Amino acid sequence: MAAMLSFTREAAWLASWEQHPGLGTRERRSRALRRTGRRHGMEFRSPSGAGAFHDGSLGGRVSRNRVYSMAIRFRTLVILFAVALPGAEAGAHMAPHARVDALTLDLARRPDDWRLWIERAQAYLEDGHPTAALSDLDRAEALAPRRPEVPLERGAALLALGLATPADDELTTAIERAPSDAEAHGLRARARIALGRPREAAADFQRAVELSERPSPDQFLEWSRALAAAGAGRIDEALRVLERGLATLGESFALVEEGVRLECAHGAYQAALERIERHPTAWGSSAARRARGADVLRAAGREIEAQAEYSAALAELEAAPHRHAARASSLENRIHIALRQGPPVAAGP
Repeated sequence: MAAMLSFTREAAWLASWEQHPGLGTRERRSRALRRTGRRHGMEFRSPSGAGAFHDGSLGGRVSRNRVYSMAIRFRTLVILFAVALPGAEAGAHMAPHARVDALTLDLARRPDDWRLWIERAQAYLEDGHPTAALSDLDRAEALAPRRPEVPLERGAALLALGLATPADDELTTAIERAPSDAEAHGLRARARIALGRPREAAADFQRAVELSERPSPDQFLEWSRALAAAGAGRIDEALRVLERGLATLGESFALVEEGVRLECAHGAYQAALERIERHPTAWGSSAARRARGADVLRAAGREIEAQAEYSAALAELEAAPHRHAARASSLENRIHIALRQGPPVAAGP
């Protein structure tokens, strides 16, 4: 049995890696919610994907094809072995569709276990099927009427369907039943952003950060953006949230870049330049930092200085003896494009 358990864990991990290598359960859930929300007209952009000059690369996928082929061969065995395991053990590392199959087998044996209905609802939601998730949650609620997990998951499913008002109601119920649930506060904040209530959303994002054992950069970004959306009078507060995120998490390109963009959007170009200089390691290289500073100088109408910084960044790249070819080439191309384009018709961020 121990050997079977070890094999099943490995095979289930492979099946999960096949879709989202390196992602944990909460990250998979967040990605699934954003993907499903887009299908129904709601956009939950990943705030950390800022498109500025950054000397970074996508790594860790060299062996993906090999893992994919192994996962295909093992998928059937995963489901068969899962019958012999408890639901939580079997589903710990499976991809959503494999978890649905395994939990369906478990439910055939234990149809009165409310936990299994909730687990399958979560798997359906991660797999992009919020309507199926809602059906399972109805069964779970009939078996366990006062569990906070039911309105939490129902709120997530309704949010994925673009139904922000009932999602807000369900998530409020979840918070009433479990006030310390960080995820419930974060999801209700997203619902309130969709409803055009950024001030209330900001309060929920703040509470989610405070309740999280390890808050992520995205949580600070969503909190900051909610404050910025609440009006020009909250911009300084939004910037302080980004600083708090940096103090909590350490250097983060996403948080520094958000501050630069926010300051540029409100004409505080000198403050943006100072922010870039205060966080030299956030950009990955001196050349990338120079290029981002050149962006800001150009937006401020300081074209001669911008051209000089772009040229200096290009010279640094060309002089680097051991530069990473792919990263340097991408940054180099961006700088060449910026130099060819020249100043914008009207200054902007």
